Amino acid sequence: MKTTQIIFKNKELIVHSEKPGNILEIITQAGIEIDAPCAGIGRCGKCKVITQGDLTPDSVEKAILSEQEINAV
Repeated sequence: MKTTQIIFKNKELIVHSEKPGNILEIITQAGIEIDAPCAGIGRCGKCKVITQGDLTPDSVEKAILSEQEINAV
């Protein structure tokens, strides 16, 4: 089982997920509601997150995020 760790403003939440999904799906499955006008399809840019690991932004993320946001650690 895959473990995904999500931290909200110094509050740690550990979510166990059997299948991969986008971050909004994982958060929703954990019972947390956040403002997501585009329903997690990545068009509005409202639920920006900082990630770690070997990830590459897709074309939608590159259109929404600034170069500084993409390169943030």
